[in-house]
Amino acid sequence: MKWCLGLWIACLWACNPINGVQISGDLFHYKGDKLYFEICGQDTTITVALDSMGGFEAVLPLTKAGYVRLANGKAAFPLYLQPGKSVRLKMDVKKVQEGDYESVEFLEGSNSETRMMADYYQKQWFPSTQEMFVLPPNDFRQIMDSIVHFNDSIISAFVKKNSCDPAFVKLFRIQVKVPLAASYFYYPMYHSLLNREDESEIPADFNIFDRMLPKNDIDVYQRVYRYKIYEVSYWNNLLGEKLAGLMSEPEQFVNSYIDELNKLGLHEQIRDDIGNNFVMQYYNELPEEAVLILKNRYKEIVVNPKYLKEIERVFQNVLP
Repeated sequence: MKWCLGLWIACLWACNPINGVQISGDLFHYKGDKLYFEICGQDTTITVALDSMGGFEAVLPLTKAGYVRLANGKAAFPLYLQPGKSVRLKMDVKKVQEGDYESVEFLEGSNSETRMMADYYQKQWFPSTQEMFVLPPNDFRQIMDSIVHFNDSIISAFVKKNSCDPAFVKLFRIQVKVPLAASYFYYPMYHSLLNREDESEIPADFNIFDRMLPKNDIDVYQRVYRYKIYEVSYWNNLLGEKLAGLMSEPEQFVNSYIDELNKLGLHEQIRDDIGNNFVMQYYNELPEEAVLILKNRYKEIVVNPKYLKEIERVFQNVLP
């Protein structure tokens, strides 16, 4: 009879597979009473309560395998999760925050992709902000190139010895370059503060990531962690530099920005994010005549209903 009951439970479980990813575990030296799962590609953050001993359990709504970031306090750990699978782990938050990613123990659900990421973050080279920004342009470019090759070699060495999803590895190679690429956006300002005596000119091929990282690739845009922030910043900087001479003529600046953005031929979602960012940044800074142009033309660059609703609301508040 017990055998029959066990068989019935097994059949019931088989007929009701996990909807998403079942994840549980125990945290040590944790902060607060919550942890967070950032699901890349869904723009979703799941908040999970910790019990009095640091235990947790949750089902994450993943429809396909991909990158998920587990965070508690300032510590974060990368996970590659697959729908229908169960994961159980033990994580010392203090050790992870100190850079010991290999201290995380998997009791169930370990995979080579997660181990690849943990191996990478354990060994990566990422100099401090001050160490990088004090360098003259040519030296900054050279150290960036060295960092890229060193970090890529960490991934290559792991993949050579372990079987990993090639598509995910390709995306992860892009992902780890995003924080480095973002440094270029801040270099001019911080370099002038940290090295006031340097008068070196910026070389034409200064930003090595302009050609290295893909643009207008919606798969990368949606699936690589924080790539949206990077690419929106990239296009905004590009347009800002091109139209810098029009900043004293706000009406012409707005018209030209919208025209130039449309000429880029970007995927609708990418253009929407850039357009929405532009509207929300400038609607409260421009003179009324330029705001009226923005109000009359914003639908040329934004079609996302969620964005449109918010834009309509702000224009009601700023215009008579």
